[in-house]
Formats: sequence, structure tokens, C-alpha cells
Amino acid sequence: MLNGEWRGSSFFRGEGRAVLSADYADDADFFGGQGEGNYCRPQCPLRAFSRAAMHGSLDHTSQYSVIRGKCHLRQVPFAVSMQWRRADNGLYCNYRLDRSPGFKKDGAQKEADRVVENIVFPEIVNIKQKKGTKAMLGCDLIALLEQAGRRYHVVGDERNGVLAALDVEGRLFAIQDGKVRNRVNVEALCGISTREGYLNPGGDGFWPAPEGSRLGYEYSTDGWRVPPGLTNARWQVKKCSETSALMSAEVDLINALGIGLPCLFSRGVLVSTSGRTMTVKVIESIAYLGTREYDSTQCLLAPWTLCQFDCGPGCELRITPVTADDIWDLYDRDSSSLRRQEGETTIVSMQTDFRFQLGLSPQVKELVFVDHGRGFQARRTALPLTPGLEYIDIADRDPGVAPTGRPVSLSAYCDPSGFMEIEAAGGAPSALLPGAVTSLTVITECQAGL
Repeated sequence: MLNGEWRGSSFFRGEGRAVLSADYADDADFFGGQGEGNYCRPQCPLRAFSRAAMHGSLDHTSQYSVIRGKCHLRQVPFAVSMQWRRADNGLYCNYRLDRSPGFKKDGAQKEADRVVENIVFPEIVNIKQKKGTKAMLGCDLIALLEQAGRRYHVVGDERNGVLAALDVEGRLFAIQDGKVRNRVNVEALCGISTREGYLNPGGDGFWPAPEGSRLGYEYSTDGWRVPPGLTNARWQVKKCSETSALMSAEVDLINALGIGLPCLFSRGVLVSTSGRTMTVKVIESIAYLGTREYDSTQCLLAPWTLCQFDCGPGCELRITPVTADDIWDLYDRDSSSLRRQEGETTIVSMQTDFRFQLGLSPQVKELVFVDHGRGFQARRTALPLTPGLEYIDIADRDPGVAPTGRPVSLSAYCDPSGFMEIEAAGGAPSALLPGAVTSLTVITECQAGL
């Protein structure tokens, strides 16, 4: 058991004294603490510490907090350093042991070195983001992925570019002026999604549509789940330049009818910057690798991209031009109370105590998410479909019914936990033939300095 305490400004709720403890028996939490958050376990509990005590002080800055102190491993003194690095969506910890000065590097030091090397996951405290906090920095996101052992690729650079999390669903994170514009779920970057619980990473995701109905891809089991073919996909960069990249991953899908589709998902990313605007152009495509042919009563397959942002007070969605016939709720609950009109523009509040999703007809050409608190907006458009593809009903419907709802081109989702999505859906062919490819070109413009 490792026990310690510190006083000072706290990353947890309030300020003052907090107690840290660590129990290194099997299946024990690596850290426990007083405050709010979820604690991840390391891959290798530190069984080497049968009994130790740590006493130290806290050095606190705006980005880092370091607990420094002393402990004993097999009666040999060591210096302890636990560095907590702060990001908007949480914290992560580096743990370091150093033999006290003046001692030779004997077996105890070597054992401590091995112990520290075996901690390949950062110890995450996923803390709900406080309103008005600064955005996570691009360098922080990179450091987090590196400590979690997750591969990534940067198109552009850490100041203005896109980070592709290759081991996290191939999610794309826009970085502008050094700040990550998209939502970042720290827990999801280091954890594992299962049928019992999905960890939504944030960023800009790429899913197949439809979501629900008997042809949907989230209902191949007895309840909603994101297909493990997506959550476990390992994306590979096929070619790249300073401002572009093409990445792909093989993904096997199963729809609610039990029909399996081997597919190749690809994302072609192009980044450009002009003044205060960064433009991200992505060609999303799904190639069917199977040998069987299916008609539209057996299978529908369309690309669907979902770009996430933190939201709350001071955030809104602007849709223009739109009429009453061009916008509708994809869930049963009516969200019209959150909308207001300003001329031809429909403004939707992004502060809600219930989830809602809006479907938009092909007559709507753009979605604009505005975050007045952080002073930026994200504008999303999609190019027209290629011949042979038609928009489909993407809604999260009961898996026992057919996808007979209205076809959707753009859509938007808002969750009461504090994030939203601006979404774009592609089209599906009338029949899925071997070698078929369905693609969609999506353009997202991030404008700073509002």
C-alpha cells in the first residue's frame, strides 16, 4: 500500500487536502482519490511494493501538478515523482521512481526501472469539463496518445492541422492555433469499448449508415452497440504529404438481418489554412469486398461522418436556408422548443436536458456550429452524390422495422452530457455488388476569432 497526502489547489472538486492511495495487489486500482472521476487500471499492477509510504509536496502550475516525495522499496529509499498533466477533459499521470543520490544502481533500482517501464497506460482521471475552460492543446493530445500506446498521424502540424487517431476508430481531431477544436474524451483514448459500454472518443468519426432499422449496423446483437469492427479497427496510412493523407482500415460489418459485409473504409484528408480559417476536406468511402450481391431490401450501405464538439451555454447550431419541411426530429421527443428563427436562419440551442437528433433534407446545404464562449465556429458542407447513389433513412429505428423514413443528407445530434455533432450522410446504391464503392466528400471549415 502506498499512502500519501498533499495540500494545495486541487484538480478535484474544490481546494484543500486530498489523500492518494495505491494498493498493488491483483486487480487493485492503481490510484484512488477523493474527488470526481473514473480511475483506469494499469496493465501491470506494481506488485513490487509490498509496503511503502510516500510523503511529499505538490508543485502546482496552470498545466502541471507534480507530487514529489520519498518512498521505500525493500527498505531502499527512492525519490517519487507523480506528474499530473491537465487537459480540459481530464488528467493523466506520469509515475517515476529514482534511486536517491549516492547509491549504486543495484537490483532494487533495476526492479523499479522494470516496474515503471511496464506501465504503458497513463492513469486517467476523467473529469467532467468545466464550462469556460480552455481547449486542450494539440501537444497535450499527442502526449496523451503516446502515453496510451496509441498510433497517430498528423496532417499539417501541431499548430494547424488534423490528428488522425489510427488506433481509436480512425477519429480525426482538428487543431487550430494549437488548440484542439473537437471534443476529446480522454477515457476513450486509453480505454476499450465493449458490448457493455461504449467509450465515445470524440473527434470526427466515420460510421456506416443506417444506424437502426432491420438494415442497421448497431443492432446485430440484442441491443444497441457500435460494431467491434469499428471500435477495434487499426487504420493504416497508405500515402501522405505535408498537407494530405490517405488512410484505410478493413472493417467487417453485420446488419440487423445478420448479413455480413467485409468492407474497406478509407479517409482521404486534405488540410489548408487561409487567415483565421482552417479547411478540412475529407473524402469518406466504403468499398464492399464481398462476393455476394444484395438488393436494397437486404442491405443498405452509406458513409456517415459525425463531427463532435463540446457544447453548452453560448453554443448554437445555425441552419440556413431551411423551411419547416426540411427539418425534423429523428427521435420521438419533439425538440422544436429549442429552435428559433432569425430571418431564413433556424437557430438551435445546444444546451439541453434531453438528447435529440435532427434530420435535414438535401435542400439544406450547410450546418454551422457556433461556440461564442471559445470564439470559433465550424461550418460543414457536403458535395453532391455521385450518380447511382441515393440518400437513405439513417435514423436509429427499432431493428424490427424497415428504414422507410425520410432520406437524410445532413443531420445534427445534441446530448445532455454536453456534446453535439454536425453530421453528413452519403448515399447507398440500389443494389450492393462486389467491388461497389460508396463515397462522400465533406468539407469542414473552422473559423477562429469570432
